[in-house]
Amino acid sequence: MRIALISAACTTALLLAGCGGGATDDQVLFKREKFEFNEEQPVLEYGIEHVTPSPVIEMPMDGVPSLDELAGLERNASDLPEDRLHYGAELAAPGMSSFATVDGDYLLMTPDWVRDATPPTSDLAWAVYSFPLSGYNAPGTLQLWWDTVLPPAGDYFIGLADFGSGRWRWFNGPQSGQALDFGALSGYYSGTDNLYVAVVLTGQGSYSLGQLRIGDNIAPTAVIQADQTSGTVPLTVNFDASGSMDIDGDIASYEWDFTGDGFGAAGSDQSTQHVYSQTGNFLARVQVTDNEGSQRIAETVISVTAIGGNQAPNAVISADVTSGNAPLSVAFLATGSSDPDGSITKYEWDVDGDGSFETDTGTTPAHAFLYTDAGSYNATLRVTDDQGSTDTDSVLIEVSSVGAGSPPEAKLTADYAYRTADGQFNFNATGSSDPDDDIVKYEFDWDSDGNYELDNGANPLAAHTYPQGTHDSTVRVTDGGGRTDTASVSVIYDASIGYSETEANDDSGTADDLGSYAAGGNQVAGWTGNLGAGGYDGSEEDWLVFTAPQATQVQLRLDFLDSEADIDLRLFHESDLANHVAQSTGTGDSETINYSIPAAGTYYIRIYIYDSAGDRGPADYAFSATASTAPVCQFTADPLSGEAPLVVSFDLSSSFHPEGHAIVGYAIDPSGTGSFVDKGASPLFQHTFTGGTYNAVLRVEDEFGAFGTAPVQITANVTYDETEDNDTFDTGNILPSLDFTGWFGNIGPDGPLDGDEEDWYRITVSSTGSRTINFYFTDALSDLDMKLYDTDGTTEIGTSTSTTDNETITYDFTQTGTYYLKTYVYVNSSPKLEQDYMLEIIPTP
Repeated sequence: MRIALISAACTTALLLAGCGGGATDDQVLFKREKFEFNEEQPVLEYGIEHVTPSPVIEMPMDGVPSLDELAGLERNASDLPEDRLHYGAELAAPGMSSFATVDGDYLLMTPDWVRDATPPTSDLAWAVYSFPLSGYNAPGTLQLWWDTVLPPAGDYFIGLADFGSGRWRWFNGPQSGQALDFGALSGYYSGTDNLYVAVVLTGQGSYSLGQLRIGDNIAPTAVIQADQTSGTVPLTVNFDASGSMDIDGDIASYEWDFTGDGFGAAGSDQSTQHVYSQTGNFLARVQVTDNEGSQRIAETVISVTAIGGNQAPNAVISADVTSGNAPLSVAFLATGSSDPDGSITKYEWDVDGDGSFETDTGTTPAHAFLYTDAGSYNATLRVTDDQGSTDTDSVLIEVSSVGAGSPPEAKLTADYAYRTADGQFNFNATGSSDPDDDIVKYEFDWDSDGNYELDNGANPLAAHTYPQGTHDSTVRVTDGGGRTDTASVSVIYDASIGYSETEANDDSGTADDLGSYAAGGNQVAGWTGNLGAGGYDGSEEDWLVFTAPQATQVQLRLDFLDSEADIDLRLFHESDLANHVAQSTGTGDSETINYSIPAAGTYYIRIYIYDSAGDRGPADYAFSATASTAPVCQFTADPLSGEAPLVVSFDLSSSFHPEGHAIVGYAIDPSGTGSFVDKGASPLFQHTFTGGTYNAVLRVEDEFGAFGTAPVQITANVTYDETEDNDTFDTGNILPSLDFTGWFGNIGPDGPLDGDEEDWYRITVSSTGSRTINFYFTDALSDLDMKLYDTDGTTEIGTSTSTTDNETITYDFTQTGTYYLKTYVYVNSSPKLEQDYMLEIIPTP
């Protein structure tokens, strides 16, 4: 039979990533697993553009059932996502097709309809599908997936049963990367909310229909399983997301979040492992993304407890300033933290109080941060002990915004808090500031009686000579708008004959007060005292006290004659007068303490004769001290990221001291562990970073020994030179030469290469001589070791098995040939985590 066709072009424009079809395209086919829909899972859908097909094709299709015939096929409708999806083999009813054969989940359609053939052929291939979609209100799109070969345009038609008009409505079939969008489908439903779709092929050929879908992409199902969800620290948990699936496509990527603080990079790993080294309840999550961009998340809670008997650490956070105008630089310290039965192994910082600890400084109990925005920030410290127990402490940071019209802020320091040489004191108000940066006048009141004897104009520096006694001095600063502020400092000129100390001062309760020392007075000079039997009063200890209003650097010095008495020096915080925070107990004629005071507080100095000293006085001593607020470390770094080995140029020339002190030294702690590399007196220097992310710390030092720090994160991306498998000596990678650096590999469980715990290398020695082999890594992740073998691959000729961050073997190659190098994870390493490493071979210096 001949069928007259009146056809017109159908224009559509829906692009489906990874789901196109065509004469030569590889089609993304469907999953065959049972689909179980969970409404509780969060869904993140990508938007899809829909384009309406036009014009409608008016045509008869011989053999395609009428709408009246379809009524008897109706079944109960549902609104499950799986009912929007049919395999090619899932016809509306058995036999509801022509010139089409069920082939597993596919439908093989074999039309032979060519009206121009001689004789004409009329075998129309068709199939009818039913979609029970009660309450369906999603986009009315139709997408089809064909296996390998797509029917050509002009021979491929789609019909919708239009129960509103009682007839089929025909459209040209969608081409590769297209989908039909029919808009509202309300007029097409049968009486029981079934939607019928017919697929008709003319021409000649064999085409395998794999899948039909009404509506947009169906989000995947995410499943997470953990081999254990509770235990003691360190807890190793193996996670598995292989149960995740996508009913209408494939899972394209997996992203893992082990602690609930953010997903890592997308990858193809269905399973992974994580070691929990801290106690607490952690939200572990996996986010799966399908081939069309839709995502779902599955999660579980991991509870990690301390080993029985372990006592939790005590976290104590302090800040040098807790309020001020933006931008506000804050130096945090955790030196007051402790662990009663072990040690603290990690300090983490959440500077903005959002619950995410952005910075891990390892074993360094210090961190600096610049607050650029006004607001209240609950800065939090989290410490972890050697058994994985944790504790937190917080401090509130108030950052204010400033603008035009705000008053200035006055600050005043004196070069001495106490002196005996003469009565001249130098005053410095350069630390004063104004939001509009327009201080126009500095006035000085030498006795703080309200009468400003000196109008110093715009000069913040002044000097005054006092008679003996204690004197309060005040500065008044005025800005361009006439707004003012004042600050004062107390100084002592002691011209009396005799000792500076006042007995009895034998304990903290009777300690001599050092006045404004560390509170605006920068130095103590000429303070004298006496200890020992037959002396001033015969006592063997003297106490001094001072109060620091903020974090500062102090240097205490004691000079005496050891032949008269062995005198020692200790510094205490007011909270604990039994345990010192710093001490100097040498055997020479002087003692010196350098100490960074972390926050405002009162401190006591004990000067005493050593308990077992043979000579016990009487002995005179001279005490002196300096104090300095911290300089401000400001910098630029370029680049902040790049391929390893990454050479970063630092410029710290914008660093300064609020009181105008000179910056004399620069240093960098590359890994944030507290170990600084001195870079000398130049603010311009470079540092080379091997692979990884580094929470580095930059440091500046002023002329009085005070330090200022600033953190910077450097990322050195690794392109691995190592290729797997290289797990035996005869499969080892061939190293490039006897003089190279920057060879990168990865080792340890769950690493990005193959997760093995040893890598082998072959060294081709073409000329004899001594060579040094360096193996760089991070011991805190895994304890790695290295061994060198002779040309037989079994005789060990060199080894390096330390517990540091690198291993080194120096060997004199006296014969040419191929030698073998093994790098491996120490069998008893704890922890045992994957990590990047770098190898180099250089001529022995």
